[in-house]
Amino acid sequence: METARLVLRRSRLSDGEAFLRIRNSPYVLRYNPMEAIPLEKALEQLAEDRLSSRAFYLEERATGKLVGVVYLAEDSLRQGVASLMLEYFLGEEFAGRGLMTEALETLLEYAFSVAGAELVSARVFGENRGSQRVLEKLGFTREALLRRAVRCHEGKVYDDMTFSLRKEEFFRQRERRQA
Repeated sequence: METARLVLRRSRLSDGEAFLRIRNSPYVLRYNPMEAIPLEKALEQLAEDRLSSRAFYLEERATGKLVGVVYLAEDSLRQGVASLMLEYFLGEEFAGRGLMTEALETLLEYAFSVAGAELVSARVFGENRGSQRVLEKLGFTREALLRRAVRCHEGKVYDDMTFSLRKEEFFRQRERRQA
């Protein structure tokens, strides 16, 4: 898939260094419940993601640089509903340019039109205002705040916010923007 500025593609083993640099950066680890990993584990992740139809590596069209990753995961908070959960991260040097909003808009279209989702959700740490703004721009509704819900790699505990967007909301908003 492509957007105006991005190619959304499968992983490549050649992504190893860039993936590891972005994924292990303090900027990404600060708001994600994961630990830094060695190159060997990163290469295993790339190989696993290459086989997945729900892992999307974001490449900047103009430079060919890897800028981030988006996963369409199973929504563990819902039962018996066709729902997916967005998990994503972006390199700090690419933040604030609207790239993640652009990528997620395309992936929402895919989730609703191809993957058959009725609802897409996302979880964001309470302090992560940038990620909250991305979801709000895309029309997500804030559902809940779980206080002191996630402990991260440096021991800091964050509140966890849940957001969701229903299929009909997404398409209604898209029609309004195109009108």
